[in-house]
Amino acid sequence: MVSDYLDQIRAIQPAGPYYMLGWSFGGLVAYSLAFRLQAEGEKVPLVTLLDSYLPDPNHPSDVPDEEEIIMTHLEALGRDPASLGEQLPHVSILKELLRHEYHVLPKLEDRYLDAMPGVYRNKC
Repeated sequence: MVSDYLDQIRAIQPAGPYYMLGWSFGGLVAYSLAFRLQAEGEKVPLVTLLDSYLPDPNHPSDVPDEEEIIMTHLEALGRDPASLGEQLPHVSILKELLRHEYHVLPKLEDRYLDAMPGVYRNKC
């Protein structure tokens, strides 16, 4: 991802200084971009993270599995995961709920929605 983003950034601005801003998962991306740019000798005077934090290598976190991620998202949408009964949560349940709520995410192709738990897991 960083290599692809750097190619796109450099197509617009071939040399620094670069000012980076990232929101949520984008904060990790912005940090990774800044780290790479500096390693390549570029100046990065500012990296701003919004609603994001960097992982602490001294306190590694447990990486949640897909079920935990879906349960967390269901709770964030105001749904009680216990209402699923014995049914294991699957991303299809989350997608259906989002479609029912007229949320913007279901407008994404299924392959992007299906990839979201993996993206979330990698940012933890």
